[in-house]
Amino acid sequence: MLRTLILLSILTGACFLQAQPVVWTGAGNRLDIGEQVRILEDPEGLFSIEQVSSDSFTEKYTPSKQPILNFGFTEKYHWFRFTLENKTSDDLWLEVANAYLPVTDLYYQDDSGNWQLYNAGYQVPLDQKLIKHHFQLFPLPSGKHTFYVRVLSYINPFPVYLWKKQAYEIKAQKQKLIYGFYTGFMLFVVLNNIFLFFSLRKFIYLHYGGLVFVYLAISAAVMDGYILYLFPQVNMIIWYSNLPIFNMVVALSYCITFLEVKRFLPRLYRYVQALLGLYAAYFILHFFLPLLTVLQINTLGATIVLFTMGFLGIRVGMNGNRIGYYFASAYIIFFVFNILEATYNFTGRPQYIFELSHVSIAIVLEALLLSYLLTKRFEWEKDEIEQARKQAQHKLLQKTLENERFVMEQNQVLEQKVEERTGQLQQANQELNTMLKTVEEEREKAETLLLNILPAATARELKETGHAQPRTYEQVTVLLTDFKDFTESTADIPPEQLVHDLDYCFSAFDRIMQQNGLEKIKTIGDAYLAVSGLPAPSPTHALNAVRAAMEIRSFIQDWKSRQIKAGLEAWDVRIGLHSGPVVAGVVGTHKFAYDIWGDTVNTAARMESSGTPGKVNISANTYELVKNDFICTPRGKINVKGKGALEMYWVESTPANS
Repeated sequence: MLRTLILLSILTGACFLQAQPVVWTGAGNRLDIGEQVRILEDPEGLFSIEQVSSDSFTEKYTPSKQPILNFGFTEKYHWFRFTLENKTSDDLWLEVANAYLPVTDLYYQDDSGNWQLYNAGYQVPLDQKLIKHHFQLFPLPSGKHTFYVRVLSYINPFPVYLWKKQAYEIKAQKQKLIYGFYTGFMLFVVLNNIFLFFSLRKFIYLHYGGLVFVYLAISAAVMDGYILYLFPQVNMIIWYSNLPIFNMVVALSYCITFLEVKRFLPRLYRYVQALLGLYAAYFILHFFLPLLTVLQINTLGATIVLFTMGFLGIRVGMNGNRIGYYFASAYIIFFVFNILEATYNFTGRPQYIFELSHVSIAIVLEALLLSYLLTKRFEWEKDEIEQARKQAQHKLLQKTLENERFVMEQNQVLEQKVEERTGQLQQANQELNTMLKTVEEEREKAETLLLNILPAATARELKETGHAQPRTYEQVTVLLTDFKDFTESTADIPPEQLVHDLDYCFSAFDRIMQQNGLEKIKTIGDAYLAVSGLPAPSPTHALNAVRAAMEIRSFIQDWKSRQIKAGLEAWDVRIGLHSGPVVAGVVGTHKFAYDIWGDTVNTAARMESSGTPGKVNISANTYELVKNDFICTPRGKINVKGKGALEMYWVESTPANS
């Protein structure tokens, strides 16, 4: 008998542990079920629907006992469940009325016993939600079902409502319309202040416009969450954690500027500046802090800023700036509405006005009052300025009469000095013109000298920027000449004759390069280096280079013949050419030089060293570019140092019909 009583007691207790079903009678459009749900804490967020719906978990649920579900500062998941009995034909929606829940998942078993899952929360983009709304909405089936909702709230309290579908659609449209009017009004205030800034050139208007824009962002992304309609995939917690910090900095800096704290409270100004710097540093530091720590500091920081601005307003008013009292009144009103918001988060009362949070209403009122104060400030300043202007005019008149007498005396002295100075300036001007003429002549000489050293484009770049950017040229032809046995054959030639002969030959080479569009790079001893196809690319770079090489060969043959007839020493020349890419640029800062680098230069040197005096030796690359314009004789593959076997060709002449 005793065992029977104990068993009966356990069964009775289990029945009471089961939440009473929520019965929808259709008597109204909305039913608040926050106090009727039961709560289960999921510390790691690892519970499955099979676990939380099992009999073993039944006793772990606790009654809500609060109209607004508020789990405090936490990163733990929570489940809440309720049983709904809908015997009407009404289509019902479940509203979890908060936009800042990253995870909100609804589970229930359909008539076949299969689990159905609807995902919501801001981690689900708005356009992928089952019901497109910034709050978390779920359609509920008719009949009797038990629903399980898994949420992650961080610090955000949320009411839970049942709605008639038609009634909620009307409410949602009204809500979006109010958000539109609200946003439009706030943007009007922003644009109006920007217009005043450009019209009156007073920075305070731009500062205030920026503050109102931040307030609008706070309403859209922190308080009401309707920013999701503009940016459906935005991460709400980033806005929720970052924007309040930015708002603290902007609001406090505006307070300092608007109240002229530096003027009226110079001693306090240093402390307020330090507080502003602290918030600015925290804005950077908070990226490295845990999320819950940031949210807690944000709450404390916002309270400190609110009290600081009210305190500064009162102190500035006491020190003679009457606008300070009005400014403090604006933030007292803001503080009252913050208390209303906090009360709503715990009790669900008082209800929101016009579907906007109490803080958003406070922001509108504050924007209006601060706009009025901004106007009054300049109106009062204008009166003060007008009074100061009249006093200044009186002093100015007296000073002007005294100055007129002094000016007349000084004019006579000045006229004499002006005549003397005019003569000096005319003489100095003549000397300056002479100097400028000399400078211009020297500049022209220097420019001519620079063009002899560097290509025109490189010289121009060097003058304009102070340096020349190295450039890669994909297709050029490098020409390299060298006199055979130059060192041995010149041992007995007088230095003057040696320099004269080299100058004569290289000057002729210079003319040939210029006539064929090649750029001379440098001479090294008896070697002469030039390139075709830079700095201006040319499709005929190879033809121009080979033509120049043939002219050099002809010139040396004629010169050698004259030298021998005169009984003088003469040299044979080897000429090598190769086509390919090079890098060109200016090197050095003292006696700088234009030079080229790359494997193409090395290969051209191998063509020259592998050639025969009196012959033009070209690579296979160059041959492919000129074979239709010159008669060439293949030499086959010849081994060269560091390159292996390379195809080479003698250039004999141009075709007879060319």
